[in-house]
Amino acid sequence: MSHLTIPTVNIDRQDYVRLKKIAETARKKRHPAAPFLLSEIRRARVLDDAPSDATVGIGRKVSYRVNFGPTLRRLLVLPENFRDSDRDVSILSQLGVALLGLKARDRMPYRDIFGALQFVTVIEVEPAPKSARAENTGSPPDSGPHAA
Repeated sequence: MSHLTIPTVNIDRQDYVRLKKIAETARKKRHPAAPFLLSEIRRARVLDDAPSDATVGIGRKVSYRVNFGPTLRRLLVLPENFRDSDRDVSILSQLGVALLGLKARDRMPYRDIFGALQFVTVIEVEPAPKSARAENTGSPPDSGPHAA
């Protein structure tokens, strides 16, 4: 059997705090993804600054492939923002947890809801929209020209 390398998970401090609360609440409700989310939060590198644009985080669009399937593109969202599985992947899903904090070309094993071993490979992480970057940096978003 070959040695499996687990990629590093990078999470910014703001997401870390939110995700920890979500994971603890989910654990109390015995949500199936809670143990995986808690373990990923524990092993994550928590960054004081937002991770680079190349890192999967809450509110980021990511292109990925599960096993050898087609490339899919989804937005990683908080559970309350999940609307459509053709558009979103919840952070409170096994796949969402597996994607969290990864970069392009990272390959992460995870168990699906049936217990089967799957591998997700990140193809591309889209840059955060300018408004999200401003939120993460604390700078006001550029609202265009201003009247004098």
